[in-house]
Amino acid sequence: MIEDKLYDLAMAYWDLQTGNHDIEKNHPELLDFDFADPDIDEVVSNIIARCRKIHIDNSSPSGPEADEMFRESTAPVPNNSVISVVARAIMAGGVDYQRKPDGWQVRGDALVYEVAFEKAGIITVTIDDCHDQQAFVQSLRLFTLDVLVGVIGQLCFAFCETRPDHALSLKAVVTARQILKYKNIKSHGERRWNLMEGIHEEIEKLGKIHIHVRRGEIRKERVNYQGPLVSIKPLKRDFNKHTSFYAPSSWEVRPGEWAFYTMSKEQDQFIGKLNKAIFEYDHREQRGAEAFAKKLMYALFILPGGTHYLNFGAKKSLGEYLKLIGEYREGDNLDRKKPGRDIMRLGRAIDILAGRGLIETDMPGSLAEYIAERQAPWRMRRLLLKIVKISLSGPA
Repeated sequence: MIEDKLYDLAMAYWDLQTGNHDIEKNHPELLDFDFADPDIDEVVSNIIARCRKIHIDNSSPSGPEADEMFRESTAPVPNNSVISVVARAIMAGGVDYQRKPDGWQVRGDALVYEVAFEKAGIITVTIDDCHDQQAFVQSLRLFTLDVLVGVIGQLCFAFCETRPDHALSLKAVVTARQILKYKNIKSHGERRWNLMEGIHEEIEKLGKIHIHVRRGEIRKERVNYQGPLVSIKPLKRDFNKHTSFYAPSSWEVRPGEWAFYTMSKEQDQFIGKLNKAIFEYDHREQRGAEAFAKKLMYALFILPGGTHYLNFGAKKSLGEYLKLIGEYREGDNLDRKKPGRDIMRLGRAIDILAGRGLIETDMPGSLAEYIAERQAPWRMRRLLLKIVKISLSGPA
């Protein structure tokens, strides 16, 4: 009976799916039949036989391999103003982005993030192909920033290895598994699949980010350009048995126009270093101080958009550091019910980095203890104005 054969066909499909053969992409001919076909019994039988043969004879197709971008625990990453502004735009996002000063702003019917530099020009970040820009900005998180660093790190490694004649011909393979490996995440089962699908979501976000540079100055010439941050092409999907759906797991990535001006043989090469230990820091916002520590390192020493902080360190107020990493919210640090929660996290983050030998400060002891001793509502304004010098003491 045809009903029995259809059951057998469904099971044959399932065996291929769970074997990660991706019927829709790799074997579309197995789905090409018509129930009105007078020979439907024979057609279904042939498809079942073909499915079983593929399952027995062929191992699961392997995906493309991503290059290992870390060498002796450091990886090259683009250190230019465009990438720095994108990183700051991500840190300025979140569910309460509207409370962060100098963050995402409404312009017409769009949300924009914009920073003006003396020489790099006016750099504007916008969102393309998105029906709900507010939800997009609210979804930006530290995990988004980690995936950004992983993607541009692969591109920068590919540039350093191949030195292509034309920057826009540059391409790199990025895989979800490789990013999890870089982050030293060893979880298995459903949580690992959730993280892999989360990486897919973050990469889709990066593909929607659009850059516009106006009145920039490069080698004493004025430049204006715009385009996507990166172009994304899915290469492979993997079957998630916990959801019974396929999720993209590998991508080919190409850089936008920014690479021609800041990471190319034709123009300039602004390249920094990423310490793998920083990339491994926990991305979960509830981890508090460690998440703040990661953001601070990204903003000051990994993607600062120049070499000033690397060469001379930073000398800013605690309030300015909070604004730099997108953790300053109007009123929070002056709230009498919860005075200085974020400033305390910042103090602990700086202590963590100093304790691990990554930075040095001009504080004689623990910054967190210094803050705790003065953490009264009437002292918060003075604390936010406290100047702390931070300089790099280990590899970036």
